[in-house]
Amino acid sequence: FNGFVTPLLEGVPSENAFKCSVFEQLEDLFETTPQANLVNSHVIQPILDSNVNIPPSATVLSAYGTDHKITAIDILKRWLMIFKQFNSKGIRVLGFSTDGDPKYLRAMRLAANYFVKTQILNI
Repeated sequence: FNGFVTPLLEGVPSENAFKCSVFEQLEDLFETTPQANLVNSHVIQPILDSNVNIPPSATVLSAYGTDHKITAIDILKRWLMIFKQFNSKGIRVLGFSTDGDPKYLRAMRLAANYFVKTQILNI
């Protein structure tokens, strides 16, 4: 996390969006790039295997700055990308959770098709 609002592409944060090789580039970023007032972090937690005595550690998947100008659809796209990436490696994602932010709760509601008159997403 570098303190800037990370650009999103289809709801997914851009990797290495703020590379600098000289101080002047960093200085320019501070003058022209919006500052993040929030940090989104994605953490994965493996499920405990009953044959193992040591619980697996949680791991930070990503952390990036945001100004919270995202939509529930952006969040769903990001979750789907995470799900597909893990699925392609044979890792099952059992679910996503959040702190109670309305945009994330709306994304969860849309994904589950709760309180919708017609199904709008087929996930």
